[in-house]
Amino acid sequence: MIERRIYSQELKQEAVRQVMEHGLNCAQAGRKLGVSAKTLANWVRPQRRDNRLKQIVAGVANDDPAARCN
Repeated sequence: MIERRIYSQELKQEAVRQVMEHGLNCAQAGRKLGVSAKTLANWVRPQRRDNRLKQIVAGVANDDPAARCN
């Protein structure tokens, strides 16, 4: 049976920050922090989804009339 590793919330946050703010891909950040790229991708995916939703809600897509709620 494969043993599951438990990662601290701080490690998860730092790993996501490495990808989202510093431009590393999941494989690079994972090697740097000792986490598999797949695991890191699972942590990053919800953050990317939240960021896209925030952009849509904020009306970042100004050239898309559907994004405006007047």
